[in-house]
Amino acid sequence: MTQALVAAPLVLAIVLAGAGAAKLSDDDARVAMEWDLMRVPKRLNRRWLRRAHPWSEILLGGALLVSNGILGALVACGALILCIAYTVLVIQAMKVPGATCSCFGSERAAALTWRTVLRNVLLVLLALVAVISATYQGSPLAQAMDTPTVMTWEVAIVVAMTVAYLIADSGEQGRETSTRQAVAGSSEDRADPEVADYVRTLTPRARVREADGTPVDLYRVSQGQAQLLLFVAPGCVHCEAVASHISEWTAAMPQIGIHFVVAGTASQLRDRRPEWVEYAWYDYDRAAAQMLQCDSTPSAVLLGTDGMLAGGPVSGDLPVLDFVDEVLRQLV
Repeated sequence: MTQALVAAPLVLAIVLAGAGAAKLSDDDARVAMEWDLMRVPKRLNRRWLRRAHPWSEILLGGALLVSNGILGALVACGALILCIAYTVLVIQAMKVPGATCSCFGSERAAALTWRTVLRNVLLVLLALVAVISATYQGSPLAQAMDTPTVMTWEVAIVVAMTVAYLIADSGEQGRETSTRQAVAGSSEDRADPEVADYVRTLTPRARVREADGTPVDLYRVSQGQAQLLLFVAPGCVHCEAVASHISEWTAAMPQIGIHFVVAGTASQLRDRRPEWVEYAWYDYDRAAAQMLQCDSTPSAVLLGTDGMLAGGPVSGDLPVLDFVDEVLRQLV
């Protein structure tokens, strides 16, 4: 029984600290969108809170390890409240198409399932036991200092969790590598879908703007019609080769919405490329480009009607031209 009470706060502390550390490098624009999909209250979806969130998890995990007495009980209660809040948000977000769980960083984002809910419920139970442990036995560190057998037990737990993480991370890296090979491999591989083992991913809830500033939810608009997005920039020489074909592409593929996505405003585009305006959507802060991994120009990505990417992203004038030609061949 003593070991179980020690294990709960230790495991919870490692999970919280690890989750916080994994989120430190996340892009804030993407986090803001994910919080919106998770239905985090607007008053909490603030930049400073998003920035502080991973650090608070790290500090809470550390406090669980060392806090004693009333402070230790309060810290454990805080962890319990946090785990309950996470579980409620996950259950709510499961009703939103396209919502993902980035609890362990955006690089490990995954679709929400009942497995996610079960994981969070288990964390809630661990937090409950951690409250009991903090109230009656003190911190894991204090117990380890007092009892050698507890120290041995805690070391065994840390080793077991490290091994489990390395095994899981190895599998995840393998999946990420195969995805990168399919999505961001050589231009020849991108041009030939039989060479690249393309792995489809969820369409993010990215937003762009129409010329008058009206927001366009890319996930929702792609549910009604597949969307071919061409990320281009005025003054980009390689973008010219791509942009010059848009009229023939729109005529040849009327079943697909084809749009330029440009940074800046409509007035800026009119000054430099007025012929692009009728096809353009606007990505003011390049948040959509980042979420769709189309950071360079020209780039292209095809959004399917089933809420998943149907092709791309690809970058470079020749890969984009080959990509669109392949889409056209598939439709024909």
